Amino acid sequence: MVEIVADARRGRGRFSRRRFLQACSGMFLAGGGTVAYGSTAGVSNLEVEHVTARIPTLAPRWHGRRIVLLSDLHHGRTDLGLIVHSLEMAAALKPDFLVITGDFVDNKYADVDSLVRALKPFTSSIETLGCTGNHDYGRNPDYARALCERLEGAGVRMLRNAFQMAWERSGPGELCFAGVDDLWNEEFDPRVLARVPADAAVVLLCHNPDCWDLVSGFHVDVMLSGHTHGGQVCVPFVGPLILPVENRSRYAGAYHPDMEHPHRMLYITRGVGHLVKIRLFCPPEVTCITLQGNA
Repeated sequence: MVEIVADARRGRGRFSRRRFLQACSGMFLAGGGTVAYGSTAGVSNLEVEHVTARIPTLAPRWHGRRIVLLSDLHHGRTDLGLIVHSLEMAAALKPDFLVITGDFVDNKYADVDSLVRALKPFTSSIETLGCTGNHDYGRNPDYARALCERLEGAGVRMLRNAFQMAWERSGPGELCFAGVDDLWNEEFDPRVLARVPADAAVVLLCHNPDCWDLVSGFHVDVMLSGHTHGGQVCVPFVGPLILPVENRSRYAGAYHPDMEHPHRMLYITRGVGHLVKIRLFCPPEVTCITLQGNA
């Protein structure tokens, strides 16, 4: 199994394209058609995942509300047409909120103007929030700040170690979105969660799912993440091949790691884009999350 070794706070993950290709060589020999599919249709066949997030303290007004989650657009490497298609699919689900959990761009050479133009028709009608991912830094915090300014101008409320009460409502069980900067960059600061109203229903946007263990001491009802791409290539009986996280047991789907508060959920989307242009047994994803309280 190919492994991307990552330091949760300092590293960016070390991935060798040569090692990945070596790991896939058996698949090429055994099924060239499968690999050909993975590098063409496999990277573009978006699937919708429907998830229920149960928050016992959720105010009745939010019961049944929808959050659509996108992540890892990787504009600059991922075809812009696929990104637009994911936004169209998101809008068709009629969400109350659209959230994008980082890696808007793949590198500092991405055409941000075209991404802004793609986002605006959707953010103009759907309240949209986001957080940064490791690729949004372009190896330069100044680039991340400039990118976030452009995204804000495109209608994406970027939560950089910040929180926002949904629709400016406060009180017991009211919905609160919090977001932290990317885990692998020095701006990451989960202490924002200490300032969130104690009686709020908290949805945290955090690109890297390894953050879960660093925020578990705070009140978080739902944490939404990406970063893993679901492993991109998931070989039966082997597992995911591309996985830039420390905790390899959590890479896609819903998890409830907090035994003391079993309703608390970590959801990791497979994301929209890709690092290497291949996906096998791991299609790109648009996630529709329906909020559910006890009422």
